[in-house]
Amino acid sequence: MTGQIKTTMKTLFTAEAISKGGRSGIIQTPDGLLNVTLGNPLEKGAEKRGPNPELLFAGAYSACYHGALGNAAKKLGK
Repeated sequence: MTGQIKTTMKTLFTAEAISKGGRSGIIQTPDGLLNVTLGNPLEKGAEKRGPNPELLFAGAYSACYHGALGNAAKKLGK
């Protein structure tokens, strides 16, 4: 394996969620902390039922990224 670097990462956290009904359905976690009816901007009337999947993904991704930046800053003494 020339030029490749192998790294091992420690698993810090895992999560589980269940979705039913696709983009116009629901998502929930077994512990009940998340129970959301999804809105579908492509389906007339369904867009007002709740957030669309992309909105939830964007929020979760930005929270994880913000946390990673904060941890990196701490390690650098910022």
